[in-house]
This record gives sequence, structure tokens and C-alpha cells, in this order.
Amino acid sequence: MGLFQTPQALVPASISGMTLLSTTTLSGASVTLSSIPQTYNNLQLVIRDYLPATDTTSLIMRPNNDTGTNYVYSLTGAGLNQTFTDTFFSINGSADNAVTQNLSVVNLLDYTNTVTFKIVLITSVAINTTTNTNVNYQNFMGISNQTAAISSIVLAPNSGNFTSGTALLYGVK
Repeated sequence: MGLFQTPQALVPASISGMTLLSTTTLSGASVTLSSIPQTYNNLQLVIRDYLPATDTTSLIMRPNNDTGTNYVYSLTGAGLNQTFTDTFFSINGSADNAVTQNLSVVNLLDYTNTVTFKIVLITSVAINTTTNTNVNYQNFMGISNQTAAISSIVLAPNSGNFTSGTALLYGVK
């Protein structure tokens, strides 16, 4: 593997086919993607045009609606000796409530394992909340210390409601 190549395991969409499992409109205080089949290797969640009702609102995710302090995440995944103190994964830093040009891709790796951590890789682009002609982009790595297989995902703004947006959930073989 070359110095700058991405390990194949970290890019599940590139190693085999994807199957669209659900398309969900973002509305209200939260949405739940439920009854996730346990027959895939990984999941990929694509969130398009997330629009919160309140400006500078972040999009958050809770696998299995786990609200405990069981998450840790950081930009680019650079963290040693981290403590699980968060109650969700942050999908994007913040979004403008007037412009829907946002895109986030979340890869949930080995989501059916019941032995160890759950790892998520998140890439997000959102319109800057101060200057609507600029964008914010971020790469996060996150870990949940829960061992239950992921069978549902809750998406919510960190405050207020969704105005619009679409969540596409794919199973990856």
C-alpha cells in the first residue's frame, strides 16, 4: 500500500456493492432509522441537505438511541487516552438554517459485531453559518464503547427541529 492510499477497510463503499435500505425525510425533533438488517458488513449513511430550524445547529447521531456517555470522537481521529464522555456522535459542526447545501457521509464499520467497540468515520460539508458563500468541512472518527449490534439509528439536531433533509441508509457487503 502506498504512503497516501486509504486502507480499503476504511472505505467500505469502494470494496463492494451497496444496497439502499431506507430513505428517510428529516422532520420534527428527531428521526429513527429502525429495523436495520444484520446481514451486511458495514453501513453507510448519506445525509443530504440537512436544514435545521435554528441557525448554527449541529446534527447528531445515536446508534440504538443510546443516550449514555458512551461516545468519543475527534477531528481526524487524532486522540490518545480518550475518555467516553459524549452522549452522541456529532455529524457536522453546525449548519445554516437558510441554506440546504449540506452533505454528510457516515460509515459505520462492523456494525453487527457484539464483541467490541463500534467505529464510525464521518465526512461532512456544510454551508458556513456566518458567510453563506463559504463552507465548513470536517472529518471525524468516533468510537462507541457499546457492544450491541446496531439495529437502529436516531438522527436529531442538537437543539430545535429539522426543517428538511434526507437520510439514505445503505448496507455494504
